[in-house]
Amino acid sequence: MKFIHVSDLHLCSGFVSTSLSPEIADAHRAQLWKTFQDIIGLCRDESVDVLLVSGDLFESAYSRISDIKSISDIFASIPDTRIFISPGNHDCINNSSYYNIVQFPPNTHVFRKYEEVHIPELNCSVHGFGWDKNRFKEMPFAFGEIDSSRINILCLHCDIFTQSDYLPINRNDLAMVGFDYCALGHIHKAQQLGQNIFYSGSPEPLNFGEEGQHGFVRGTFDENKKASLTFSSANHREFVTLHIKIDAEMDMDFIKNEILKSCQETMSKDIFRIIFTGIAHPHISIENVMLELKDDFYSLDYYDRTVPDYDIKKIYQDNKDNIVGKFIYSLTQDATKDPIAYKALLSGLEALLYGQEDN
Repeated sequence: MKFIHVSDLHLCSGFVSTSLSPEIADAHRAQLWKTFQDIIGLCRDESVDVLLVSGDLFESAYSRISDIKSISDIFASIPDTRIFISPGNHDCINNSSYYNIVQFPPNTHVFRKYEEVHIPELNCSVHGFGWDKNRFKEMPFAFGEIDSSRINILCLHCDIFTQSDYLPINRNDLAMVGFDYCALGHIHKAQQLGQNIFYSGSPEPLNFGEEGQHGFVRGTFDENKKASLTFSSANHREFVTLHIKIDAEMDMDFIKNEILKSCQETMSKDIFRIIFTGIAHPHISIENVMLELKDDFYSLDYYDRTVPDYDIKKIYQDNKDNIVGKFIYSLTQDATKDPIAYKALLSGLEALLYGQEDN
């Protein structure tokens, strides 16, 4: 028996936790669909018996009925694969759910309560639960007895790590039930939590908190119920955060070269965020550095957390009888205690000193 375990595709994602431009957001939304169709194609090409979708297949808040009809049509394209969906918090089956409106093909089963579906020809039972609301502070069901002569698979959207509002479940309790494989969703990083307990993670990353490789789990069971499991990469892009520490000796060309040296191999396809820290020469403009590099990257965002390299004591001594000195004097006491006041001091100095030079 062959199976694929996938979760957290988040089709139609709103990308509310990212700072993607509208154009990049649209392109990445399209990439989610492409990756989904790639996995479906793999099911077809490799005659996969069972596809497990453990929650957050799509985001209800940003989906249209035509999107869900497309999902249904895509599932119908692999009629020989049995598909099991355990809706989660983003695609829960509430009163307005598209799961209640769109008819899915005969090969697709959407769990609406905790239940077991037996597949006689595979000697396999798939157990699952569908969320009917987007929060569960405790387990809303109890696991029943399982028939150990069968292959027993659990498909579930849950939180095995913390006592959260997202259907918390105790790892030891889960291990004691006796499932041969637990296909879990909700955590977007792929990981193994026991001999047979897996989060497949999201096939494509959705934000900068999801760096690294993403994909799905492929598995087989032999006639003795022995599982063989592998993780397969699926993502076409990565979210990459680069930290650049500036010092006062660096000029703009040096900073640009440092960035290009770190990003050269994937800057044309991945989604980058650069965080600048350290002390920069007052004449260095991080914004201008980014403007010069922007066209070389597929997607580039940045945070400038540097501070200008001012000798504030010397500036005060040289200007204590004019407006610059009075400005420094008025903010110095607060600036030593409050980082916001310190940034205000630096910004004001830049305006007063270099604004005068520009004029």
